This record gives sequence, structure tokens and C-alpha cells, in this order.
Amino acid sequence: MIRNYKIHAFSLIAIMILLSMLLCGCDSYVVAYAPPVTAYMEETLPQTETPAETEPPLTTVKGIVRAMTADTASVFTDNGKIELTLSDPAVTAPGYGPMYGAEATLSYDNEGKLVSAAIAGVEYGDKAYALLKAMTSEEKAGQLIMASPGLSSAPEALKSCPMGGIVTFASDFKYGTKDSVRSFIDSAQAASKIPLIISADEEGGTVCRVSYYSAYRYDYFRSPRTVLANGGLDGAKADAKEKAELLLSLGVNVNLAPVCDISADKNDFIYDRSPGGDAETVSGYVSAVVETSRGAGLGSVLKHFPGYGSAKDTHFGIAYDDRPIERFRESDFLPFAAGIKAGAGAVMYTHIIINSIDPDYPATLSKEAHRLLREELGFDGLAMTDDMNMGAITKFTDGRSAAVAAILAGNDMLAISGDYMTAYNALVEAAKNGTIPQYQLDGAVMRVLIYKFRCGIID
Repeated sequence: MIRNYKIHAFSLIAIMILLSMLLCGCDSYVVAYAPPVTAYMEETLPQTETPAETEPPLTTVKGIVRAMTADTASVFTDNGKIELTLSDPAVTAPGYGPMYGAEATLSYDNEGKLVSAAIAGVEYGDKAYALLKAMTSEEKAGQLIMASPGLSSAPEALKSCPMGGIVTFASDFKYGTKDSVRSFIDSAQAASKIPLIISADEEGGTVCRVSYYSAYRYDYFRSPRTVLANGGLDGAKADAKEKAELLLSLGVNVNLAPVCDISADKNDFIYDRSPGGDAETVSGYVSAVVETSRGAGLGSVLKHFPGYGSAKDTHFGIAYDDRPIERFRESDFLPFAAGIKAGAGAVMYTHIIINSIDPDYPATLSKEAHRLLREELGFDGLAMTDDMNMGAITKFTDGRSAAVAAILAGNDMLAISGDYMTAYNALVEAAKNGTIPQYQLDGAVMRVLIYKFRCGIID
């Protein structure tokens, strides 16, 4: 009968074990010989695995921060502007918060909900922030001012106003020598807690603060227009290199140039200072000067944004410009864009009231003019004013200080000839009472410090 059935090997083993137990009354064989039932089942039964649940893929978007408020950061992507609420726990940024030009990486789930937004730091941001954290309100306010106390008086002036920079004029060089000027500048730097911007307007032609005097150069530098006419871009580069070598030898670390204004009309106030009458010519000149100056270690300042055009002289009174905004976008903005691309870290504003941009305020005091520079041209550097004691500003404000208004509009540094203490005291008070929001004050100071790092002014 056994041959008529197929008996599994396990059945035989089980029968043998049972017989053994009956014969000897011992249960140890169960442990020794009985394979676990689960093991048997695993060997003989087909197994199925439950697939692991997978997260839906995230959508990642990259962009650049170009606008900020106390609560938001606007990230500009290829597809438009995305506004982030900084209090959202999904948003992360360095300790100093978002800065113009910072890269941002945004991730969204399949329902379009923000999962994470990482705002990166900016070049020299950590070093600048280390200085910022140790500053008092008075020191922060001082960094926003580039005054003209006179080189010989600078060490004493720094005791009452810890200014961020000094503007030099012809009077600082007229009766000096290379050695005496260098000595005065070294003394000013030694008296300053944070290294100073030492600036001069050495455009060439009608504006030469240094080279007009034979103690510094055998002849003054020629105008940009003349340089281009005689030597082209190679001549412009050679001219810029010689300017940089002269200024740096004296301790001047920033040239308030190049002029980016376009002028083809000899009757224009800015004509003699403009490199040319079309955007292509001026853009080429600006790029050449910025690249050469930067390579030599000299800081550059692009001026006068948004573009001077045919407006009257702003030194003595209010000036207007009636050109349409399209004209600026198609022409005047282009040399500034070229200078920014070439690495210029600073832009100076004009005091002209440009009706198509802001009919109510000079460009210096216009939030819209600053929005154009930051958002449309993508500038992330130092925005500074032209001299705040020029007639276009003092007459517009009826003699009142416009220092606080200039910072609130978006400037980071104020150039001031003459009385700078009124502006300094106003900034200190505004910093302490919150008239200037903390994010805006600290952001402006950070950009001043970062510019100094970029130019090698702070080692």
C-alpha cells in the first residue's frame, strides 16, 4: 500500500519522531530534528512583498532675490516674480537675511505648496555680517555717509562722525604733493575703526580733481570722448590703467567714474563729460574702464543713473527730463548694464526729476528709480547719491536734510560736501527710533561693507 501513495519526506520524518517519542518517552528529539513550520512554509509557499510608498516628485525652481521688504523677499525666475514670506518656516536664509543678488532654490509639492525655500548667502556676506553685529547705531549711520571734511581734518572729523568714506576735491590736492596727500590719507585710515572709501572724481577732461596739478601728473587726463576719438578702446584702457595707478599711489581707492551718460548734443550740460552720443559707444567705453580699473584694484562708480540726457545742471537748481521710459530702456540703461556686467560694484544716482519714472521726486529720492536699478537691471551692489548739497536737492527740500528720505528710497551711501553732521545726526535718530526699518539699515550697511571687501579696501 505504501507504494500506492506519494508520501512527503516530512511526513516520514514526523512519523519517525513520533515513534521515537513513544518508545523512549523523550521529547528532546523534537528540538533536535523538527524543522520550524514557518521555515518550511517560507521554503514552499510563494511570497509576496508590499511595495514601498514613494513620495511624489517635487518641482524645483531657481531664481535671484531682487526685491525685499521687512517681511518678504521677491525671487525673480525665468517665469516671473515669486514672493516669499520670510516668517514661513519653509524659508531659510543666512543670519543677515536675504540680500540683493542672492540665489534662491524653491521646491513645491504636486499641489503647488511650498515645501522649502533656501536663500543662499552672498560674496563676503559672512565677513560683512561679523562687522555689522559689533556696530552701534552711531557706527551704522556713519557707514552710510561719504563726507568731505578735508583730508587734513579727517582724523579729527572721524571722532564725531565715524563716516564710511571721504570724498576728495581739488582743494585736497591743489597745494599738496604726492607724499603729503598720501600721508594725510594714511592718517585718516589709521583714525578709522573700519577702513574708509577714499574717493575722487577723476573722469578726465573738465572733471579732474588730481591731474590738473603738475605735482601729480605732467598734464591732466583728457575727456572720455577725446580718449576714444584718439585711441579707441585700447586708448581708453591705457587711460584707465594710468588713472588707477596714480590714484592708488596716493591712497585713493575709488574713482567716481566712469560717466555712463549718453549725449550727442553739444548744448547738453553733460556733453563734455559723456563718452559718446550712442549707447554702443558709451557701453564699450564703460566696460573697458571698469574692467581695467578693477584689474588694477581701483573701485568704480557708474554715473549718473538713470541717465542725464539733455537735462540742465543739477548743481544749482531743479532739473527735469521728459523723455519716455522706453527711451531709457532702449538706450540710457545700456551703458549701466554694461558696467554692471563688467563688475562695477557701485552706481551713483542723478538728482534729475524724470517724469516718466517718477514725476514727484528726483531720481535720488525716488523708490521707483531704485526699483528699476534693482529689478530690471539686476544690480546687487552699492547704490549711492550724488552730492546731497547740490541745488537740485536743497531747493527741492527747501533746505531741509534729505538724508533719511534718501536711505528710505533705496540708497546705501550718501555723498555729502559741506555740512554732513546734520545728515549724520538725522540718520542716527532714524536708526534708533525705527524710522529707517532695521532690515533696510542693516542691508545698506552690509552693502557698503561688501563693496569695501570687493574693492580690497577691507583686507
